[in-house]
Amino acid sequence: MPRELDPWQLLASNPQEYSAFRIWATALEAAGTPVALLGSPDHQEEHYQQLYGLARGVLTVDAHVSISGEAWFVDHTTLRAPGGPRVTAAIRTAEEALRRELAAATLISPTGGLRITVTPQTESSPKERRRYFQRLAALGRQAAETGRPVYDPQAPDYDPRFPFPVAEPWPPTNPAEPLTITVSIPTHPMSWRLQNTPWGWGHNTDNIREILAAPITEKLAQHKRKNNEPGQLRRAYQLGLPTGLLIDARMGWRPPGLELPRHAAGKTPPPMTDIPVPLARDLLSELTAEHPDALTRAWLLSSDEQVHEIYNHSS
Repeated sequence: MPRELDPWQLLASNPQEYSAFRIWATALEAAGTPVALLGSPDHQEEHYQQLYGLARGVLTVDAHVSISGEAWFVDHTTLRAPGGPRVTAAIRTAEEALRRELAAATLISPTGGLRITVTPQTESSPKERRRYFQRLAALGRQAAETGRPVYDPQAPDYDPRFPFPVAEPWPPTNPAEPLTITVSIPTHPMSWRLQNTPWGWGHNTDNIREILAAPITEKLAQHKRKNNEPGQLRRAYQLGLPTGLLIDARMGWRPPGLELPRHAAGKTPPPMTDIPVPLARDLLSELTAEHPDALTRAWLLSSDEQVHEIYNHSS
């Protein structure tokens, strides 16, 4: 779509950010809230330096938008999955192995392709990884030959009451890439629990603070650890406009092959993790209480591509 017909193309150099903002804007507009992109301080730094009379690096949020006719600064961040770079490397290894193993199987799939769900092998030995990929490849060939979904009782998150197929015939988005790989990351490192407080039931976020709170806190903080300067949203808030945070929690998201910019080809985005909406609301409530005067609203983009408001300073 030409830039003049899709203003969000201004953000297209970052496919993840571009995708998230388009879904967010579409959701708000479907709910009756008009949204328009006015510009991007992060991508048009010199323009915004002149517009606000700022020094370099002061205003670096992702999007300057109009929400119901009011100008806002909105930033995008992700909830990274446990394991960090080890998970990214493990996903890349799985993709390379399975594309090689299943090249022939995708040709006989009734849909022209296959979808395989991979659990990243971050702690496995080379021998264990080979066995795991061989088992997945066998399940993929079974799905191609039968034309039906196949389940893996050995998967760590397998639940016989609500089984999720590990291999299934799948129509490819890009015919040149007939194998679609999704990622399943076991959630036990991210355990949380409900607790009864004087204010009613809420989530105990202690076990997820170290993993999830850091990227959000960096946006809101008065003093960042790296350089002792205010966070991005705090600096934007100090300019007098309301601020928003779009938290991207789409588990296993990767850019569709046909929309991947040329310079980004071959890169695997860092894996993300999803959290329940009530837990996200409790976490934002705690963080904004610790770091006030930085955030006006926040939204969570879940794995099902639904947008949920999880914080509103005015309500």
